[in-house]
Amino acid sequence: MLTLNDYGDDESQAFSFHFDAGEYSGSQFTAGFQICPNPVCMCEAISLDVSTGRSTSDATLPITLNITEHTTNHDQQAGEAGKLAAALVRHMNENDWHLLEDLYFATKTRLTETTAVEEIDAFFPPDVIEDQSAMVGLLEVLPYAELITIELDGVEYRLDELHCVNPQCNCQTAGIVFWPNDSSPAIPDNLPLVFVSYKTGRWSLSELGNYEESLVKRLADKAIKDGCCKTLQARHEKMRLLFKIYKKKHHLQ
Repeated sequence: MLTLNDYGDDESQAFSFHFDAGEYSGSQFTAGFQICPNPVCMCEAISLDVSTGRSTSDATLPITLNITEHTTNHDQQAGEAGKLAAALVRHMNENDWHLLEDLYFATKTRLTETTAVEEIDAFFPPDVIEDQSAMVGLLEVLPYAELITIELDGVEYRLDELHCVNPQCNCQTAGIVFWPNDSSPAIPDNLPLVFVSYKTGRWSLSELGNYEESLVKRLADKAIKDGCCKTLQARHEKMRLLFKIYKKKHHLQ
């Protein structure tokens, strides 16, 4: 139903769609999109400005879709926008939702990587605030960060990261958790954890999880060989700066 067009710089023509049945059967629509520009906001919403092709006074209708719940806020919308939103959700299939999900996550990841650190309104979990020796997960602070990936024996692994943000600590170490890229929405339990000294390229085993030690060794060696240390160092510095800004903003010692 949904088609993502080659829209270039004109996001107002990003999508086109039509209905094969129902009240809007035979009608053709185009739509632009907007995604929340906050890189740490997990609203999971995409706003569409749908062009009806009618008079300029009624040219576009605003529709907001939730890509996780596969719903719309049409109950809060009056008139034609609500009717069109409800019809759209009824007729969209899994491929259509996946298209929106890919666009949403790609946009949020780009925003995470390109927004100036000073402009990111990051949140840190209470345990890190109470005990600044605790390490914090990258995705806890930057939920749409672009994870390092490696491939071994035909299996792709994502590397979730753990970082020390203690401003009094000068460590040059980061933790990495090896997460098989099986599209799981949450990180499973019992995954291996190693700590990497990104200055020296050495690593040490912390937790095996339910993996064989020989496999963890190969994964860690592969991550080092593929150049993860440079990314880990940059991320560690970014996380520390985010925490420094967070403490200042919230008047924390």
